[in-house]
Parts: sequence; structure tokens; C-alpha cells
Amino acid sequence: VVDGDTKSTVLYVEVMSDQGAVWQGIYPIQERVARGSIMLSDTLASGWYQVRAYTQWMRNAGVTSFATRPLLVVNPDRENKEATFHPSVSAKASERAPTTSPREIAITLNQERYRPRDSVSVRMRWNSPSDTAIVAVSVRKIHSVDYYSTTTGTVAAGTSNQVFRYPVEDQGLTVSGRVQETQGVARGRKVTLVIPGSNPYFEYNFVDSAGQFRIPIQSSWQGAKDVILQMFDTSIHVQWTLDEKFAPENTYASSSFPILTDSVWQAWRTAYAQRALVMSPYTRQEGSAIVSLRRRPRFYGSPNYEIVLDEYTFLPTFLEVNRELLVGVRLRERQNRYDMDVFDIPNRTFLEGEPSILMDGVIIHDVNYLVNFPPEQIERIETVNRRTYYGEHRFDGTVAVYSTSGDAYKPALPSSALSTVVNLYSPYREFVTPDSLALHEPDFRTLLYWQPDVTLTNGPHVFGVTNADELGKFEVVVEGVTTDGQCVYGRQSYVVSMDTVP
Repeated sequence: VVDGDTKSTVLYVEVMSDQGAVWQGIYPIQERVARGSIMLSDTLASGWYQVRAYTQWMRNAGVTSFATRPLLVVNPDRENKEATFHPSVSAKASERAPTTSPREIAITLNQERYRPRDSVSVRMRWNSPSDTAIVAVSVRKIHSVDYYSTTTGTVAAGTSNQVFRYPVEDQGLTVSGRVQETQGVARGRKVTLVIPGSNPYFEYNFVDSAGQFRIPIQSSWQGAKDVILQMFDTSIHVQWTLDEKFAPENTYASSSFPILTDSVWQAWRTAYAQRALVMSPYTRQEGSAIVSLRRRPRFYGSPNYEIVLDEYTFLPTFLEVNRELLVGVRLRERQNRYDMDVFDIPNRTFLEGEPSILMDGVIIHDVNYLVNFPPEQIERIETVNRRTYYGEHRFDGTVAVYSTSGDAYKPALPSSALSTVVNLYSPYREFVTPDSLALHEPDFRTLLYWQPDVTLTNGPHVFGVTNADELGKFEVVVEGVTTDGQCVYGRQSYVVSMDTVP
């Protein structure tokens, strides 16, 4: 991210067609750089698409400030008969005037020509004693049509004199919106957000004077997740309106794409049809986010007791489970309604406030629902026998029940709660090259190397690449940004052929 927007920590990326977005992703920005991958559907029609990227702050300047780049999709299994692959344009993308003047990174190779399966040594040099550059490095085959521009693709954060409707997301991704009061006064009251499951996420914020709220989401939460929003005071009833995170305007324009003739298009189609099954083994789903979720501490504090019901004799009712297994948890019935108290172990007394009762991480307020819940559908129960705090939110003891289905909270939600699906950060897919291939195993990769997170300091940086069986011209491309916001770029090519290397 360059040109002024130094505070945004969230980048929005979309793939646009003439009908609108066909893919949307959200990425964290660290040191001005966002890195990730785009997963296109295998049912996407062939044709020109547009990749665009922006921050919320950039939306104040309009869609003309968005960074865009053309994307050609070749899907041999689904032709788009109505697509025009060679529109009349005034200039190709690579011939347009640059928006910035990137600083050059010197790239040298140990040879100019190689044979298949040869090792290529790449040396990058960044001559700057004061600046550090964060770059992405790729080694790829140059196709017959190269529509990549050396000066586009950076997110330029433009501004204008208009009113700033969209704030800088300097604290990460947020779930934001507004509430319309139908009963009670919501202003100044607490809104809680929970992503339910075996490792629930909890956060809260307060409704401002305009009825709006903003609740942050940590970057380790990825993909589309069920999200539960509640007013902590159940006597308040509201109507919820969540903000749309992506810009509704469609910036797709067919006149902006490079020329592509029918003969060249057919050559691309044939090549991709041959390689469609070859490329799939070289990427895998990154699993680090799942590991981090398993290590996440409970937002309500470390449990004093954890009861796994399968480890005990089956008990037919929750009343018996409570009496036999839950230490320091007291259930009392008053006029056919149950209430619950938690014994405060450090102070040797029952806590004065009502304990927090959680079903799969979601706060419920009906103790009777828990009392009537079938024990055979409970996986485990955690109890916190003390007062704990999460920011300004206080837990006067906690009884957290985790069901086998993971969604046992649904029947207990009050009518004033909102249950919806929210797209959080996009999962990252790591590029993986094969460690070794037998000589008889074909290797037709056209992307030999991809590393989106390389830090260059003053001096050389060396890495190695092994060629595949693919012949033709390959190039090393380095793109990135310095810590002070200047674009950097480097490019060097070599040839892979069956000729003897001199």
C-alpha cells in the first residue's frame, strides 16, 4: 500500500466480471504489504476478468483510486461463447503511463540458457543502506501474450475533498453496523459478538450516540463463519443492519483489456487443457491458522474444571450431571424456573452476580434450556469457579457447555439476537514445489517458484530454483514496497531448451 494510506491494516481484493464480483477476499496488511492467494471456481467461464484491490479509506476517493489488473481465465471445460477475447483498445496495459516510478532491484543469474531439470541460481541485490524492502518473488514461464504491467498493481490510497464516510481500519477487520431500537435504549449499551464452536471467539463493543457499533476480528479467524450478535441487556430489542465490507460499484470495463487474437486464445486454451491436472499437486492448504485456534486461551479464563462426559457413567439428566460432576455449581428451582450459582474458590463463597452460561461459546440467559438439554449431546463442560474479566466485561463464574453438534445454542437465542454468516480473513494457500521427482515422472509446471514474503536489506539475497520439463522463456519477477512506501521492482529472464548450454 503506497501514497498516503499508512494506517490501514485490511485489504479487500475482488475478481470482477461484467456482472459483478465472482470472488472476494480479505487480507491483513503488515508493513504496507498484504499477501495471499485467490481461489477461482472451476465453473468460472473463460474470458477477461479484472482484479481490483482497495482499503476502506480509499473508498472515500471513489473507485477510480482502486488498483486494478487484468486477469485472463482459461477454462477448457467451460467456454464463454459470448465473451470477446480481442476487444479494440487504444493501448495495451504494458504501454500505459506509469502511476509510480519503482526503484530497481538488480537480478543476476549464473547462466542465460538452461536445460530441463537444471538448477538455477538467482541473486538479488538491493542497494540501500537505510531502507528495507518487502517483496514477492516468482519464477514463471513467459507466455505468448504478456499483459502484465511493470508499474501497475500497487494500491494507491487516493483522497479527495469530499466527506470521509469510510474510516481507516487501523485495528484490523471489524464487524460493524447499526441498531434500530424497537424496545429499550441501545445507545451506550454493550453489543457482544461470538463465533461459536469448540474454540469460540468473543468480543464486544458499545453502541455510540448514532446507534453504530464496530467489533474487531482477529486475523487468525479465516473463511466464512457463523457470527452471533446480541445486546448484552436482553430487555433491549433492536433491528440489526450490518455494513457491507466490499464496494458495490462495478469497475469492470472490457475496453481496458489487452488485445488477444483468436489464434493466440486457441493456443492458450490447448495448453491449459493439457496442464489442468498437472498443476493441482503443487499447492496445499496452509494449516497454521487451525493450530493457532487450538492454542487460543478461553476468553472467559482458564477453567478450574473440565468434565468430558464420555469418561463417566452415563447420567440421563443434566440435573444429575450437575449434582454428580460439576464441582461448585449449584442449581435451584423456584416456581418452575431454575437459577444457577457458582462457588468462588479463592474467596470460599458463592459469587453474588449471575454466572455466564455458554452453549458452544454463545451466552444464553435461559437456565431451563440447559437443565432440559440431553446429556448424551454434550461433549464436555468447563467451569470457571472465580470472577474473571475480558476487558470491561465481567464474568461472575462461567459454565461453558460444548455440544457434539456445535450449534446447540440456536434454540436458546433470544428474538433480539442476530445470527448471520460473515466472511472473515481469506485463508492463505502456500505454494509448494516437489522436493524431488524421478526422471520418468513428468513435470510441466509453468510457475516454478512463488514466495510472497521476502525481506531484502542492503546487499545480496540468493535462492535456487529447479527447472521443470517445460521449454521456453522464463522470467524472475520481484515486486514489492519499501518500509517508507516506495515501489521496488526487478525482472530477469532466461531460456530453457534442449540445446547444449555453452
